[in-house]
Order: sequence, then C-alpha cells, then structure tokens
Amino acid sequence: MPRFYAPASLLLTLLTAPLFPAAAQQAARLAPAPSFAPRVSRAELEAGAQACRKGHMQAAAALLAHRPTTDSRRHERLMNRYDVTFAQLDLRLERTSKEIGVGSNVLTRARNVSATTALDTIGFELFPSLTLDSLTLDGRRVPAARVQRLPTGDVRVRPVTPIAPGATFALRAWYRGIPTATGSAAIGDGISSDNSGRWGNRVTWTLSEPFSAYEWWPCKQVLVDKLDSVAVWITTSSDAKAGSNGVLERTVPLPGNKVRYEWKSRYPIAYYLVSVTIAEYVDYTTYARPANLPAGSGPIPIVNYIYNNPQTLPTFRADIDDTAPMLENFSTKFGLYPFWREKYGHCMAPFGGGMEHQTMTSQGSFSFGLTSHELFHQWFGDNVTCRAWQDIWINEGFASYGEYISLQDLRSQADADQWIIEAQNVSFSQPDGSVVLPDADSTNVGRIFDYALSYKKGGAVIHMLRHVIDNDSAFFASLAAFQQQYGGRTARTVNLKQSLEASLNRPLGWFFDQWLYGAGYPSVSVRWNQVGNTLILNLSQTASAPALTPFFRLPLEIGLPSATGSSLPAARIEQTQAVQTFLIPLPVGFTLSAPALDPAHWNLLQITRVQRDNALVLATAPDAATATLRAFPNPCTDVLRFAPTATARTADVLDLTGRRVARVMVPAAQDFVPTATLARGTYLLQLTEASTGRVQQARFCKE
Repeated sequence: MPRFYAPASLLLTLLTAPLFPAAAQQAARLAPAPSFAPRVSRAELEAGAQACRKGHMQAAAALLAHRPTTDSRRHERLMNRYDVTFAQLDLRLERTSKEIGVGSNVLTRARNVSATTALDTIGFELFPSLTLDSLTLDGRRVPAARVQRLPTGDVRVRPVTPIAPGATFALRAWYRGIPTATGSAAIGDGISSDNSGRWGNRVTWTLSEPFSAYEWWPCKQVLVDKLDSVAVWITTSSDAKAGSNGVLERTVPLPGNKVRYEWKSRYPIAYYLVSVTIAEYVDYTTYARPANLPAGSGPIPIVNYIYNNPQTLPTFRADIDDTAPMLENFSTKFGLYPFWREKYGHCMAPFGGGMEHQTMTSQGSFSFGLTSHELFHQWFGDNVTCRAWQDIWINEGFASYGEYISLQDLRSQADADQWIIEAQNVSFSQPDGSVVLPDADSTNVGRIFDYALSYKKGGAVIHMLRHVIDNDSAFFASLAAFQQQYGGRTARTVNLKQSLEASLNRPLGWFFDQWLYGAGYPSVSVRWNQVGNTLILNLSQTASAPALTPFFRLPLEIGLPSATGSSLPAARIEQTQAVQTFLIPLPVGFTLSAPALDPAHWNLLQITRVQRDNALVLATAPDAATATLRAFPNPCTDVLRFAPTATARTADVLDLTGRRVARVMVPAAQDFVPTATLARGTYLLQLTEASTGRVQQARFCKE
C-alpha cells in the first residue's frame, strides 16, 4: 500500500517530545534523521506527506460512514459463493478527466465454488454514482428487473437460470460516469485527475487500496480471492500513454486520434493492485539482471513512464537507476523477483508517496527510501498479500524493512542504523498499540495504515526477529521459503509464524504473541558492577501497556567498552524475567567503563537508566540460573554433562570475552554437550529452554 511520508513537523515532534525518561544512553535512541537525502526538494515531499495523511483521515471518516454495514457483510458472503478467475477491463479514459466514457465495460470470468448448490444470485460492487447500462451473463442480456443496486455500492444479479454447482460463468458489465469524490482510498480517491504541478502534466490515475476499486470498475473487493490473471485495455487520445499491470501486448490505433493500450498480466493479482495511469509520458526503460534468473532468460525490464517534461527525467534519473540494483539484491535474499516474466516499472502521478501496483508502481516522485519500499512490496503485499486487513503489517512492515535492507546493502550500515533508530522512535509514539490490528479496527483506514504501527513498528519487529534468529542465512532463507509457500496467494500472521517455525525448526509463538499480537514495548533500568573478572548486570523491565502485554522476553546484546577506549565483542543474554541478574565473565585485567545495553539497536526498547551499583556483589547476586545448573565433570574433556529436562534447549558456549564460540541444539532428555573441539580454557555454558526462554548458566573448564 502507499508509502506516505511523515511530515517533518511530525518527525520533529517525535524526536524532541519528552516521550521517555531522561538517561545518558537514551540519546542514542533519539538520533537525528537519516543522513541520506532524497534527490527531490524537501518542500515537495512534505507537501505530499501532508496530502497523504489528510487522505488517510478522510478515508477513515468516509468509510466509517458507510462501511461495513450489515448489508455489506451479507454481500461479502454472497460474493464468496463464487471464485474470480479473470477480469478484462476495457475502459475509455482521458488524462484530463476522471470520467469513465461510454462503451467502458468489464468482463469477469468466475466459478460457482459450491459442489452441491446452484448460484442463484451473483454479487459484485460498483460505485453508486456510476451508471450501469447493462449486464450480460454468458452472452445473454440480464433483464433490468433482475438487477438490484444498493446505496452502498452493492449490486445483486439474479440469473434467469441459476449457475450450476461447480460451473463457470462470464459476467460483462457495461457502465459509465463520473465517480463522486470521497477520499476513501488510503491516499485520495479510487480514480483522480489533476495537474502534476511543477511538471506541467495532466494525469488521470487510480488508487484502490483498501476499498476503492469499486469507484472505477465493477469488481469483488475481497482479499482472499485473487484474480488468476487480468487484462487492462485503455482507449485514450493518441497524445497520451497509458500504463498498467503486466506486459503491453499491443497498441492499437483507432479512428478519431484515439489509441488503445492492451496490457495483460498472467500472475494472480489482488483487486486493489489493478491500476491505470494516463498522461503525456516518455518511456525510460532500464534492466535488472538478478543472479538467479533462469538460464537463457533475458534481463527484467524496468519500464518507467515519466512526465514528458525536459526536466523531469534528468531530475529523477539517478534515483530511478537505483531500482535495478535494489531488485537484484532483493532477488538474492528473498527469492527471484516474483513477476520476472513480465516487468517492473513506475508510472508517475501527482500524489505524495507511492502505491505498489503489481509490476508497475505509481509514484509521485523518486527517492531511495520510497523506491525501495514500493519495490519490496512486489514480494510482500503483491506476491504474498495479507489475507485480512488486520494483517496489513505483512505488506507494510516488510516493505518498510526493505528500506533498511537496501540501505544496509547498497548504501552503508550507518545509514541503515539511522533508519532503524528513526523507526524505533516513531514506534514509541504508540505506547499501547499493536502491530496486528484488533478486529474492531479492520475497516478503519486511518488505523490500517497507521504510520507508527503498521509501517515503522512492523519494520522494527522484523529487525528484532532477525536478531532472535541470530543467523542471517537462516533468516533470509526462511522468508524466501515463505514467499515460495504463499506466492500468488494470501497469508495471515499465523501463516507466517508457522512457515518460519517449519523453516527454522524452532518455536516462535512467544515472539509473535508479545511483539505482533501484544501491545507496546519494554523499558529497562540497568544496575551493574564489576567484581574482579565478572560483570554483574541487573535488569529491571517495565512495559508501556502492562494490562495488555506485561512482559517482553528480550534477547539482548551487552556492549563491553573498556575504560581505556577499546571494546570486547558484545555479550548476548536473554531476559526472561521482569527483574533478572546476569553474570558475564571478563578477561583478567579488563576494566569496564560501563555496559552498553543493545548498542546495535536491535530491540524496540527504551533504556531509562544505566547506573553502577557497588552493592551488587557476587556473594549476594541473585543468580538463580547459575545456582540451579550443575555441570560435570568439571574440568571436562570430550563432553560436559548436566541434568536432562523434558523440553528442548539451546546450548551456547561463551568464552571469557562473552563471545559465543559454539551453539548446539540439546533435544529433550539429552544430558550433555560435546566439548572435544573446544580449546583449553574457561567457558560459560548457557542453556535456554526453547518453549519458555528460561536460561541456566554454569562456568566450566576444558582440559
């Protein structure tokens, strides 16, 4: 869905308001905005952002006024009695008006899904202000008396002869008119026509997400039923170009200085991703060459419809040229670009931000973050689409994290760090918000596309999941497997969880429960002391919405800078209790300046205090985990034994710097870890229960 820009005023508020308790380390959580700058004026982006956010609020108000009514829910059940297989849109449109001209029609092919019951009523949706001239069913005209239109836009058709169980049918709707402006799409109307401002081009374009496709074509607006394929034909004046999904199969000259653009996509597509843009464009095509393209395949075209103005392409060319390396990078990590047999591309339209129309994104301008966000939607949002609006984060959270991935791989880690810091800070503005929407908010457009929750917190949570997995190869492979499993289909959050668990062979229910279904985030206060060669670390956690999510299990890195300026590798611990003490071994002679909690900003976490407490001593430290684990023989040679448990555990072996030197899985009932390959020395064994996160520790020596 559209990536809209948060206004500078909002970001400034988020970065300066007293959202958190003061603390020395908190400054790192409030770092300035990213150093990379879009190659377009800030004023233009801010104007677009204001328009986008206004569109969100208008959408929420408009939809709550008329959707979903009891009739609409009944109508959805009626539409779910058939499965859409194909739609051909044949439209008469001009770049100077949003009027849908006489002769426009849509052919829908579908199948009665019941194996036993005839389909006696066919339901679809069409905006009430559009004129429905006639309907044909399998080539025969449907009598007007058998067609019912409701003020909600619901249309019900009673066939003269009901559709037999399992049978296919073809319904063609002839319609025309001018949709009334509603602001009910996420960033505007279903169809709009306006001037491009500084570029001097008149444009007509569509933006259907989430519920506005019916404003410009008769359709079934149900996420779970993707079209198997779609054809979009646009007849317009010959001085314009029309862009849409898939491949431009033909351009047909017609009488009266008209031309018909015939686009066709053979991939499954959600109703809201079908699109049309019309303007005086120039075609600027580049190519991507992913390393995993099948042998003998040509490069993937990136077809860019840019305003026909001498200054437009030179202004954006460098940003547009970033698209190919982004596509190649995503293909390497998450699986080949899903629509590689057709194309990727952009159509310019005068709105702020972008909308990830399948194979041809609509964008108001070009910048590194915007282009990477909309491109990554082709994997998350287009190839795999959220099955319900409650799970919009599958679209928006991953697309947002695509910005981080592109910065990390194609710009610098410093730029990526700034991105995640900003994402976390924006997320803090919603202390009781969840990533997965409550069911009651599933039609509230403002909540569906909440910038802090669906976008930024969604992206920040994916970053945390990467840290939990702690293996980039496994992380990217598991997401590529999810793409392969659900490609061309829809998925819910639980489907993602199950897919990742199967790929990674580990339970993730605790993570999804607290970070996706749960609300808010944790704050941690730190007390520490160094006693000899041991760091005593006491963590005290509070939750921002304790009535909803009282505790967050946290895998944490602890930075270990010395008083002389050097640093040890970060130690990794896991907080599994609200108040918990850890013992971290330090090298002989090492003096710690102060531990740094989560120095790489993996976690959505506020740090309220980091304070040395000389009262923390080894004799009194409540290190129950170490006290309850007895490991033997100690010293050991080939194996180190301990008491078995009924649950599987992960065994981490850390050296005296806190660096992990070995990790093995300990199945239920197993009572040992192999130590033969360890060098001689002193180590710390950490056993973490997979089901509960409970950690036990024991120091041992290897001979």
